[in-house]
Amino acid sequence: MRALGPGLLGLWLSGAALLGLLALVLLGDHFQSPRGTQRVLQARVQRALDGAGMEFAKAAMRGQTAILTGLAPNALARAKAERVALTAAGPGGAWQGAIARVRNDVTLAYTDAPPMWRAVREGRRVVLTGSVPSKANAQAIAKRAQALFGQSVDNDVLVVPFVPPPGWEAAALASLHQLARLDRGDARLVRDRLYFRGEGVTRAVEAAQRWQSEPPPEGISVQVEVAQLGAEAGFSPTVKACQAALDGLVLAYPAAFDGLIATPQRQEGVSSLAAEVRRCDQHLLAVTIAGATLEIANQRAEHLARDLLLAGADGEHMRVAGLVNLARPGGAMVIVRAAGAENGESER
Repeated sequence: MRALGPGLLGLWLSGAALLGLLALVLLGDHFQSPRGTQRVLQARVQRALDGAGMEFAKAAMRGQTAILTGLAPNALARAKAERVALTAAGPGGAWQGAIARVRNDVTLAYTDAPPMWRAVREGRRVVLTGSVPSKANAQAIAKRAQALFGQSVDNDVLVVPFVPPPGWEAAALASLHQLARLDRGDARLVRDRLYFRGEGVTRAVEAAQRWQSEPPPEGISVQVEVAQLGAEAGFSPTVKACQAALDGLVLAYPAAFDGLIATPQRQEGVSSLAAEVRRCDQHLLAVTIAGATLEIANQRAEHLARDLLLAGADGEHMRVAGLVNLARPGGAMVIVRAAGAENGESER
């Protein structure tokens, strides 16, 4: 067998080195390799999800496809997690670390949770969030908001198709008109119910009160709570006052949250609790529900969470967790958290 000449040997060694370098590029654990790119993308997507308050979603990567799993509180949160994941790494190709597509395998915790649209005014700034039934509804609301508030509109609405009552869009537009008169306010449209509250000068408050007495849009019920600007009721109560109010309501209705059967006392208790939750949802709050076992406590807590969603609580930030409460063994908590609230210690 003839030995390789120096030239052929050098050529063979160069080819082997190139193959080794190619294998390192393709299989190595660095950013430019497929495996390294997947690792970096997964970290970026998970960090973006956690930063947006969507810890329920867990990210995995298959190439440049992000695969989301987990249990979302409602359809809006599920859709929002997909959007956050898609933009988590910015534009560009594989070298810039972009997500090409998202496979959303997140399931829903509350399959009967109602869709909610919400408009909040604080000073000049107006924030639109939640879900709308169609792209046409989203465009009509955005156009009216811009006409009323100019460039001070933060529009974060998502289209989550559902069948609205006939007067759904009219109710949303009417609430924007009322917010334009007030100095601060909060409008929530939950399926066929509009919850509206706010503060303003005397004329604005009187206009909102007259609006409440007018016939509502077809298929919509309207509940209005308005007060003079700076009134004692307060638009932003402290977290301590809110938590004390929730604890007091649970004590005031001792049998209201112990079972799943609808009773007048339960309905009254849920209605009062939901009103306090709506007033205080800029804070992290908790309602403790006890049961003989953790399984029973969890069942009761989830049932209460659905009732609160139906009564206008902010479902996008609602979490239900079964916790062992040393004071009440077998307890579970319904945790209500608003966007932007990092913890429950704020005194806004």
